[in-house]
Amino acid sequence: IMTVQKIFEFLNQKYPVETACGFDNVGILVGDPETRVSKAVVALDCTIDAIKTALDNGCELIITHHPVIFSGLKSVLEDAVVFEVIKNNLSVISMHTNLDQTEGGVNDALCDALGLYDVQTVTTADGFKLRLGELDEPEDPYSFAKHIKETLGGTVKFVAGTKDINMCLKIIS
Repeated sequence: IMTVQKIFEFLNQKYPVETACGFDNVGILVGDPETRVSKAVVALDCTIDAIKTALDNGCELIITHHPVIFSGLKSVLEDAVVFEVIKNNLSVISMHTNLDQTEGGVNDALCDALGLYDVQTVTTADGFKLRLGELDEPEDPYSFAKHIKETLGGTVKFVAGTKDINMCLKIIS
């Protein structure tokens, strides 16, 4: 029998919650760990649309990257995401900075997708592990932003500097 707890334990083995940044909130954030799980939705964020998708597909669990509860809640009112999760008897597991920085996690996937080479792990003063990688050749900030947009899709926002980019440092998402 698969439960929220067993799924969390599997994820925790691969992406240990103790490696998350101190400001982060990861793990089983909403629900009963003993709830049986037959189906789950995986999403970047726990949104009303993610909840609707879970309900439409008979899922008991939503697994997200960004925490559904990031800081202290002052209220949980009708139509709020956390209210909707609880009202619909769903559980949420969130794996954020622990998934970002673990070997084979988000940072590594982004470096691979962007075609970086000689990727090294750099540990910051607060213990967070970043990736530093090189580009084939230096690019001006606008070309690099275009490369990111074409590779990853979506919108790219940045402040252009005056120097070409020849290395890319992935920081927390």
